[in-house]
Amino acid sequence: PSPSPAPAATADAHNQADVRFAGGMIVHHRQALEMSRLVPDRSTNPQVADLARRIEAAQGPEIATMGAMLERWGADEAVHTDHDPMDHSGTDFESMDHGAMDDMDHGGADHGGADHGDGMMTAEEMAQLDRSSGPEFDRLFLQLMIVHHEGAVRMAQTQIDQGSDPEARDLARAIIDAQRSEIDEMRVLLAQV
Repeated sequence: PSPSPAPAATADAHNQADVRFAGGMIVHHRQALEMSRLVPDRSTNPQVADLARRIEAAQGPEIATMGAMLERWGADEAVHTDHDPMDHSGTDFESMDHGAMDDMDHGGADHGGADHGDGMMTAEEMAQLDRSSGPEFDRLFLQLMIVHHEGAVRMAQTQIDQGSDPEARDLARAIIDAQRSEIDEMRVLLAQV
């Protein structure tokens, strides 16, 4: 009888693109959570509030899933844990780890700020969002989150194109589907605020 493949074989089905995707997307999702957590204190628009709740509900578990992937691959160092997404006070967005995404092909994005193809907001953009409220906040939140989601879609597409882990590729497909749908929704909301 031929020997069965060892259960650990699935742990070896990943490559460096998978590690970059999971590590980079964790950092990316953490910023989306930080942005979404500003909504309750700054927006009076129930549709924006609902969107932010759904972003948190989807991306929190995805962070946990990708963290488990990195741990399984022995690559948990791909994400620096010095940025606690649960700590809302005194967040220093500039110190967030963007390095896990440096090697990825993100394409270009023009959103009036620095050219961050990954959609990550600059410290200045985050501070501007933090200082705004009401309809001004809603417009800025939607504009920045659209760019942020577009960056996530590009990152996920890179994973589909270059990654080898089936679970990570499936997650990338799910991220693309969910975030494209939310981009469409945010564009409609943006026209209304």
